[in-house]
Amino acid sequence: MCSFKSLKYYLKNIKNKWGRHKNDKLGRFIKFVDFVWRKEYRIFLLLLGLIGSIYIIFIEQIHKGVDWLSPSEKIQITFIFLTGIIVFWYSRETKDLKEVQQKELQEVRKQRDYELKPYLKLKLAEDKDKLFYLSNEGRGIAVDVEFKTIKIVEVPGEIEIKFNIKKRPALPSKSNSTVSIDEVPDSEILESLRYYNATKKFVIESSLDKIENIIINYKDIEKNEYEVRFKYDENYNDKFKIINQEKLTNKLYSNDD
Repeated sequence: MCSFKSLKYYLKNIKNKWGRHKNDKLGRFIKFVDFVWRKEYRIFLLLLGLIGSIYIIFIEQIHKGVDWLSPSEKIQITFIFLTGIIVFWYSRETKDLKEVQQKELQEVRKQRDYELKPYLKLKLAEDKDKLFYLSNEGRGIAVDVEFKTIKIVEVPGEIEIKFNIKKRPALPSKSNSTVSIDEVPDSEILESLRYYNATKKFVIESSLDKIENIIINYKDIEKNEYEVRFKYDENYNDKFKIINQEKLTNKLYSNDD
């Protein structure tokens, strides 16, 4: 009685799974094969082995008047048939196990990347002797933080201001670095724009909207390389919008696969 209830429950469970297994792009037969392969291949292989073995053993009774196989041949063919099913079963289980391991490995890598990854933000400084505040909001340390050449285009094709900001060797998590106005060199063009004795900070800040992007490259402690692009935008409280922040290379897993 208990076995009958268990079988009834199992068949009902399969029916419910079949109802949830929807793939409109497949025909009904292909859909059934897909369902068996993905969901219930174990019971399918068991039934296949049972039915196949019975067929081999009772082949004369099924095909009356035909004496095809001797008892020893039946045993040999049944053994080969069941061995093939077991090998197929093992291969399928190995494939499933490998997929599970790959998913677990991907989750571990994501978590490790999250722990290592820095995340930089740029803020316009209000103090007269300071230009920017560069902060690391990520959980990892940013090293070799390098500003690409900043170019202010006053008159396209004619007047451009180019200047470089010093590199930062390291920027720990939840810390910031101040970019002072003294880090901007006194170029001739910059000096010529100091009309009415305007300060260097005023000249730069009044021209921030003429900078296409402020680009910063940096690395994490595993030497993975990143790039972030900032754009001046008064709608943000920091005055800079993050256009893009992405990993350029992945040193940690490059030789794993």
